[in-house]
Amino acid sequence: MYGDFQLRDLTFEISGKPFLNDSEEEMRRVARTLFRQWRRLAGRSGRISILLWIADGSEILEYTGNPADTFEWGYWQGIANPMPMPENPSPEAFHNYNFVPFRYREDAAPRTYGWLKRLIQVLREVGTTECGGKPIRIGAAFDNGPEFSVSDFKYRRHREIAQAHSIYPNSFVTCDSVLHADPKPYAGFPEGIPEGTGIGTFLGRQYAALARDFGFDYLWLSNGMGFGTETWGVTGALFDQHAFYPEKIPEASARMLKFWQELLAELPGAVLETRGSNFPAGVEIATDAAPLGFLYGTGVIAPPVNSPMAAIDFNTGLAIASWMSHIAELPGRDYAFRYYIHDPWFLNSPWLDRYGRNPWDLYPVMTVSRMNGAGEVEPPSRLALLTCDDSYGGMPEQVPDEVIPHVIEAFSSTPDRSGPLLWVYPFAEYSRMRDLPRTFNEDMFIAAAIQDGLPLNTVISTGNFRRVAAKHPEKLTGTIPVVPVTALLEEDIAELLFSFAGRGNFILVYGSGAGIPERLAERIGFRRAAPQRGAARAELFLPGDRTSFSDRLFLHEQFSGGPAVEEALSETRIAAQARFAGGTRLLAGRNGSILFVRSLLPVEEEYLPENPTVFRKRHLNCAPPDRMFPSARLIRWSLAEAGWELRAVPSAPRQMPPRLCIARRDDAFLFCGYTPDTTVPLEIRTPLGVPVPPEQELLLKSGAGIWHTAKAFRFEIRVFVRQEAEGVISGKTMYPLLPGMTPPIEVRNLHNAEVRCLVPPGSSGWEVRRGRTHLPFEWEETPYGRCLLVRDISEQVSFSWKNQRKGNEA
Repeated sequence: MYGDFQLRDLTFEISGKPFLNDSEEEMRRVARTLFRQWRRLAGRSGRISILLWIADGSEILEYTGNPADTFEWGYWQGIANPMPMPENPSPEAFHNYNFVPFRYREDAAPRTYGWLKRLIQVLREVGTTECGGKPIRIGAAFDNGPEFSVSDFKYRRHREIAQAHSIYPNSFVTCDSVLHADPKPYAGFPEGIPEGTGIGTFLGRQYAALARDFGFDYLWLSNGMGFGTETWGVTGALFDQHAFYPEKIPEASARMLKFWQELLAELPGAVLETRGSNFPAGVEIATDAAPLGFLYGTGVIAPPVNSPMAAIDFNTGLAIASWMSHIAELPGRDYAFRYYIHDPWFLNSPWLDRYGRNPWDLYPVMTVSRMNGAGEVEPPSRLALLTCDDSYGGMPEQVPDEVIPHVIEAFSSTPDRSGPLLWVYPFAEYSRMRDLPRTFNEDMFIAAAIQDGLPLNTVISTGNFRRVAAKHPEKLTGTIPVVPVTALLEEDIAELLFSFAGRGNFILVYGSGAGIPERLAERIGFRRAAPQRGAARAELFLPGDRTSFSDRLFLHEQFSGGPAVEEALSETRIAAQARFAGGTRLLAGRNGSILFVRSLLPVEEEYLPENPTVFRKRHLNCAPPDRMFPSARLIRWSLAEAGWELRAVPSAPRQMPPRLCIARRDDAFLFCGYTPDTTVPLEIRTPLGVPVPPEQELLLKSGAGIWHTAKAFRFEIRVFVRQEAEGVISGKTMYPLLPGMTPPIEVRNLHNAEVRCLVPPGSSGWEVRRGRTHLPFEWEETPYGRCLLVRDISEQVSFSWKNQRKGNEA
């Protein structure tokens, strides 16, 4: 029901740019504007938070306790601590704000700590009044990078703490760094900084002093602070892209853990919220020994939010996989969705430009949910808005006016049960750091699969899967568990999943067979043979996307969880295989109800960088389909064996497929997605038939439906059609024929069709009509819910039932 939700927290993120002068009157003007613009969302939240992006956290590091001191704040456009100018720069380089940042206003200048303290008081006062007395929290942000404000502390006086190379050499503060001695007095260190003080100790004590003096309620750790040493890339203390170094685990783990232990020792009882890195939990663990098991076990942090990077690099698959990996387990009660609508530092406002006013990074991401140990699906219950102001300090009315209805719609229709695919995530197993290459490979492969159109948006941890399978197995009805090999290395998890498959349910296993027990390999559908690596050719025996693509493969062991050892059993139906010089190895196959996909990432032979300190060399980029076989799509293609045919129909191999998320609510299916190339349709058939979106036409061809989708799409679908005849059918929402009935869902232009309609739980008074003529119908119990079923229907049919709403509800 539209608007029928309640947030636990609504966070307004705001910079110092809207405050055009330092007066209290200006503080109140901006605060009133903020709360007025977003009132419709504030009214649906039990608590309001304000995260202040005043500087980059250097105002915390520099604080001496004197309110008359001034500090640098974020009045720049571009990288405030700029990238080094290239040798022999072009004239354009001098107009590039990453090399030459500029003030957003000519009169912008440092501000006093007294101004900041009064701003916090005014925001709390105005917020309490404007939001009806709701609790108001104020947060301070610490960012480890060079972008937001000039930092004398990080890049001049204490350059020793900037050890990471994420944007340029020595551009990011690493959480395992230590400070050199400094005689300058600070609020937390009035006698100066002793030599060897850890950044965790210094940051914690400085924030504690600022929070005590100014009234901050929580600390936000930005851009992966505490989750690795190279949080914008796949390299780290344990991985340089050439190899993993498990022998370094004890040292790297101790250094990472030391940061958190020192920080928490200075901040007992403090509230910490986190951004996380740009990568899944397994990658953070495998490359940098991130102590997520410790952090989640102690419950001291809020789990990382979804990354805003999808709006920048359009890698929605990586963003969704990363978020799901971080919410499979929860350190607390809930988690937040963060929506990137403005950027106060660089010349873009994602809602208006990067998204083009299309909610393609909202509706699909908001289908993400987690399953708890009772089998209940938990969607996000908190919302953060990054940010409420733009890089000129503007707060344009257009953005809240347009964004709020989409946000309300998305939160009003969050999932109430698992989607058709359920990611069984081995959070605890990855945290033990037993097999770094396997952990890295499994997370990066599933991220690539989602990027290539796999509709995976519900996650459950292995620990919670144990509980659900034992006590609430009915909650798994209608789902296909998607399981990395790591999870099956736990014998009890393997037995639960194989037992689930033995009852006629499908499971999909992905990963590497290298080094796993022979008995487990055989149950999946292969035996371990001589290892193969290097160049290969892919051979595909099932329908893929309707275009040509390369058959080249190259197996890099460090990216693929080891060499290829998987030789199909005689009873395994081979869907795809890799032909190496030394023989064929299984890429995808079916053994009974077990589907297997070998997680071989499509990385080119000449990929490896010679200079890992260069920012662009720190990313793992899969090759385009005209250069390498798109192996990450094998999961999506393999689902056809389970009745889920999901294929793209591009006209050229480099055209990206639509990215699809499928959720469930009130027994309806919510199909949401992002179409990078709107000329690329989807070919869809499900176990119930072809889904028919309302207010859409689709071509039925060879039993499947051809969908042409907009850049951002969201369909609530209850009707499915099976029809042999080809032709265009259409879905239409009609007006009610009788008082108290729902608007009929109508399908037109049918020809001897079988039509199913999933009805909401608890509904009654069902009617099936052709025009005004009642039609007889059957009931069918399906794994997805109860269906109205009619057969041999031509022309049109409509479905309606009694309206369950009471009165004139908004």
